[in-house]
Amino acid sequence: MAEMDIDDDDDDELLRLPSSELRLPSSEEEHTAHAEDDKFDVLQLLATCKFVAEQAGEAVMQIFHALDTYEHVGYNETRSFEQIDNQWLENKKKLAAGKDASQRGMMTKKKKKKAVSDSDSDREQLAASPFKQKLPAFIKDSKLFHLSPKNAALSLSNAIITTAVQAHFTQPHLSYPNEAHVVDVNGTDILPQFIDIARCKRRKLLTENGQDVRQQLQQQLELTQPLSVFDALCAEDITLWIEPLDGVEAMSKKRKRSRQHVTILVGISDSKRPIAGLIYRPFSQQTVVGIPTLGYWTYGMPLLSVPLVSNKLKQKRKRIVVVGYHYSDTAKQYVNQRCPKHDQLALEGGFGHNTLRLLENHSDAFLHPCCESTFKWHTCSIEAVILAMDGHFTQTDGKALEYSHHTTRLKKGFIATLSGQDYHQQYQYKLYFP
Repeated sequence: MAEMDIDDDDDDELLRLPSSELRLPSSEEEHTAHAEDDKFDVLQLLATCKFVAEQAGEAVMQIFHALDTYEHVGYNETRSFEQIDNQWLENKKKLAAGKDASQRGMMTKKKKKKAVSDSDSDREQLAASPFKQKLPAFIKDSKLFHLSPKNAALSLSNAIITTAVQAHFTQPHLSYPNEAHVVDVNGTDILPQFIDIARCKRRKLLTENGQDVRQQLQQQLELTQPLSVFDALCAEDITLWIEPLDGVEAMSKKRKRSRQHVTILVGISDSKRPIAGLIYRPFSQQTVVGIPTLGYWTYGMPLLSVPLVSNKLKQKRKRIVVVGYHYSDTAKQYVNQRCPKHDQLALEGGFGHNTLRLLENHSDAFLHPCCESTFKWHTCSIEAVILAMDGHFTQTDGKALEYSHHTTRLKKGFIATLSGQDYHQQYQYKLYFP
């Protein structure tokens, strides 16, 4: 996975948010976002990220739901929508040619001429295949048609999140996968279907019932005091780590439950450590928000207590989970030879999903022994959630991760647990995996 760091200072962008969810402030409320002498509002940034991640999730679902009609087109399809459509047309042409050849052997010259004429008419109808006709307009009539389903969902999800955030906040650095920007959908007819590009940026982002999303989040988090813990933060040191489509490699049509593996990850860090993060499951509309210094909150899923069972049982039980598509020879070596004897090994998909397995009490330790193709946009949000749950999240050697935006790739793997430091330390090891 390639690296990309973006520091966008374009102050002329519009705030792009869903028209169905957004109401403009009254004339008395109107003012542009964040005057230079204002303190940077981390809670406002977190509320905005939560709001737009949910809109991005809607786009992701629509793209993959478009494939459900076609039995032989998988979620992990590597061909573009255009290539799938061309193959469909090609197969139909071969069937039509075979039909012509069969008819020519049985018909008279007069009938043969009529059959060929009918075949020509069939070919004209093939120009617009049922596959393309059933696709949503925002796919078949846009640049997304030239991408695979995964890359189309990745690009659109990333565009929705980054466009809204960059319009509302000019200071933070944005970091996300390079392939998430393979097609630029800004300035097209796609984004307005998910976010309203006609709305000028405002400090107050309001829902359709007129509630400020920041105030709404603050009430949901039951925060009665100002977040003084963030007062010393400098806006220039804040980085937004975005994984717009995590876990899609583990999604399969044969296993509907595998849709749960797909998440959208947004983490917020200062120059060293994560300060907030969210994990969003679009197919079940479940969200977890974590602020390490304050706690964590869930939406659409039970708020489970931590620890979930007695410490004595947790110290004995070792149900580990590893990202299935990262289960390399290096990971196997650690699990089979160096990892403490475990009761259960789950090869599940996605960093966000495997983190939520800890919260849901399906696993006791999330292990990621190797750092190949692993970046800070994979870890910032999930580390914030783990720390908010009073858990432990370290590199494999027990050291903390740092989140300077100048580097994006992890140098070592990581370990995440929720059962205390002693329990966590048994999974640590000094061996460096390149």
